[in-house]
Amino acid sequence: MRRAFLFILLISAGANAQKGHTTKWLRELKEAQPDTAKVNLYYAISRAHWGGNLDSVLLMATKGIELADSIGFKKGKALNCLSMGAGLSGQGNYPGAIKYYLEALKLSEELNLEGLSGNVYGNIAIAYVQHGNLKKAIEYFNKALRIAEKYGEAATREPLINLSDLHTKTGEYALARKYATRALAISRAQGDSSNSAIALFNLSEIYRATNHSDSARLYLQESARISMLIHDHHGVSYCLNSMAEMMVNEGKFKEAIVLAHQSLSNLELITNQELSMKAYHILYQGYFGLGNFRKALHYRDQEIALRNSIFNIEKEREANNLLNQYNLERKELQIQLLEKDNRLQQKEIARGSLIKTIYGVGIIALAVLAGFLIFSNIRWKNYNRIVRERNALIQDQKRTIMAQKKHLEWLNNVKDRIISTISHDFRSPLTTLHGFLQLLKLNAIDEADKARAVQQMEQSVSATLMMIENLLTWGRDQMSGLALTPINFDVSQLVDEGIQLVALRAENKKITIVNQIAAFAWVIADRDAINIVLRNLVTNAIKFSEPNDSIYIAMHKEPQRVIISVKDTGIGMSPEQQKSLFSGSANASTAGTENEKGTGLGLALCQELIQQHGGEIWVESVLGSGSTFFFSIPIR
Repeated sequence: MRRAFLFILLISAGANAQKGHTTKWLRELKEAQPDTAKVNLYYAISRAHWGGNLDSVLLMATKGIELADSIGFKKGKALNCLSMGAGLSGQGNYPGAIKYYLEALKLSEELNLEGLSGNVYGNIAIAYVQHGNLKKAIEYFNKALRIAEKYGEAATREPLINLSDLHTKTGEYALARKYATRALAISRAQGDSSNSAIALFNLSEIYRATNHSDSARLYLQESARISMLIHDHHGVSYCLNSMAEMMVNEGKFKEAIVLAHQSLSNLELITNQELSMKAYHILYQGYFGLGNFRKALHYRDQEIALRNSIFNIEKEREANNLLNQYNLERKELQIQLLEKDNRLQQKEIARGSLIKTIYGVGIIALAVLAGFLIFSNIRWKNYNRIVRERNALIQDQKRTIMAQKKHLEWLNNVKDRIISTISHDFRSPLTTLHGFLQLLKLNAIDEADKARAVQQMEQSVSATLMMIENLLTWGRDQMSGLALTPINFDVSQLVDEGIQLVALRAENKKITIVNQIAAFAWVIADRDAINIVLRNLVTNAIKFSEPNDSIYIAMHKEPQRVIISVKDTGIGMSPEQQKSLFSGSANASTAGTENEKGTGLGLALCQELIQQHGGEIWVESVLGSGSTFFFSIPIR
């Protein structure tokens, strides 16, 4: 559905943002005094960049808020909070946007600026739409509509269109039709072609949803005609995509394909990934319906690639971070309140003691004064003891809370790393596997291609399983620590088992793996942990070796430790690459000689496992001449 987002009601602002005046305002800003006029200039410049340079929106709005606070200009602060919310919303930071919108709303209601309140209501509703809370969005659009109606029918077009869209999404079609029809009538009366086209499109969607295809098609055709006249390329593609979807639903796949290609051609004039992704999906459905599975899979891959490029888990992460930040700030506030309470009690005790001392000096004779001073001294000692105890308690509570804060931030980073790895590194192999299974199901590939694809799938799944095992082991170690179980085992046998697991991968790259460790080479260590370390090092050696290279696994004993090495004759590393090897950063991971991917966790996990054994891990490498990884295990 199409919406009329980010609308402005008639509000009495000191600075009405117009992009053509930006240069003039910037000159005035340099000469302006720090007063209300300068606050309004900050808002005007920030407002002029809405929908464009978001960094400028946020920079100007931030300066406007700071100056408005310093001079007590609440109206200017409200306007700049509104602009700050618009900038954050444009960046996809909806929790942050809502925070500033609510601040602007509080100030506008305090100042009785009804027009500004209506504008803020609309933008809060838009933020809730983007955040997926349609019920809240409807609530705030209705508030915006009630205020807009006071400014005349022309101001009601955008909230009416948005309400028709949201009620369609919630299945309330009668309400949706009512709002869309009203918006269409007002837009036509005002000569507003853009909103007329949007209202017609929304009506077509409502009739599609209620199975009135003929009416839906008529409204779509009229919406498309108006969009073409006003050169609204977004509107044209919305209509073409919707018509194509109707053709797919009616089994008219050829017509659907033609319309989807027209939509993509139109989108070459603008940039809209959402509309492009919808057109790719329609082409996938159309070619699939015609039995042309290769083309269907091609457009499905295009759709998935575009979806991956715009995939963003930052929205949920930002919402979680906002909640975590709230909890941390709440604990810091508790510390401040405890310290403030302590200071007040100290002042109260001191004040009471002083009054009693003065009173005693005035009414008690000098003979009694010595006894009173002794008594006061005892009381002051008790008071000091109480204060010291209270201060110690406050410091203990403060240290506990700060430790909890650091632990919470650390756990949040671990969670972010796991989510990021799952969302990015596992998506590609699973998408490839899904596409292959579709072709296999439809018998759309020959035996030669099938054998080659099966071999590729086996490598992809093996690599993904290893990534999962590394990720789970690392996550468990980060969250609660790994419990090692040392046993006496034969390292040579463990290496042979590991070589069998990677034999197919090595054979595909024509790489020779040689176990140079003599039989019955016993060590005492956690067998599973050493297995993970060896498998990661051998897999890395395969990854960075060229065809016909060799890998050698060896071991030698020293008086206090055993040293095991994995040497390859591959491409080697530069000194800069070696410095970040064990950091665990995703940036430390590089593609292999056949573009194999990694998470960056493997070597960091190896280092942690070896260090838990009391050993060390290091590398010796020359770019172009291969690498040798060493790790030591103390002799027990």
